[in-house]
Order: sequence, then structure tokens, then C-alpha cells
Amino acid sequence: MSSRIVQGRVTGMQSAWNPGHTQIRTTITINVSDVFKGTMPPNGALVIEQLGGQVGDMAMDVSDQPSFTVGENVILFLGASGIATPVVGLQQGKLTVVPDPSTGVPMVRDRAITRDAFVQKLSRTVLEQQGGR
Repeated sequence: MSSRIVQGRVTGMQSAWNPGHTQIRTTITINVSDVFKGTMPPNGALVIEQLGGQVGDMAMDVSDQPSFTVGENVILFLGASGIATPVVGLQQGKLTVVPDPSTGVPMVRDRAITRDAFVQKLSRTVLEQQGGR
């Protein structure tokens, strides 16, 4: 279960080797605009860390790991906060919000739903999980 659900824009990505030079890890910085569950991170910035990425000409891919692009507008389902917050459910924990090409209305990519309708459903679900509070 997600402890935090947010929407924001990807503002930075950095891939690096771990200290033992056995794994590549990528940190993704999100400028949070909306919080649907949990609290706003300090300074409105959230850091996600995940296994995989590219350093130089060496790449490490992790199956089903969500991919990010700087500038992308995303809705994220996140695990417990810590130094680096994990995405819950791998690819299923990241949704991309894009404008409809004909109307400009924000849509959740790969779903036939507007961002606003999705947020309404999400808010109802979060309220129910919290016992109707």
C-alpha cells in the first residue's frame, strides 16, 4: 500500500555507480505540485532512488522498473519516506499526465480518463482507506 501519493514534474535525474561499483542506481527529483495522500515533502521536492540507469556507455536495466524523463508530469504511488522514497508497484506506481492532443485537457496516459476524474476517484479511495475521515 502506498503511504504517499503525489503529482509533480521530474526536474532532475542522476545515475551513478554504488560504492562497490556493482550496481548503477538512479536518483530522480520530483517537484511536487499536489499531494493526494501523505504530506508535502520539505521544500516541495521529493527524491526517488531506484536500481538501474546509465553511467557512460554502461547501462543497467531492471525489468518492470518505471522510467522517467526530465520535464515529465507524473502521478506517483510511493512507499515509506526515507532518504530516497521508493515507487510502489514498479511500473504500476507511476502514471504520466499528458495533454489531450485535440483538446489540451490533461489526461492520464494509457487510461481513458482525464487527470481530474482520476484524482476524484483517487481521493474517494484514499478517504475510504482512512475510514471516511
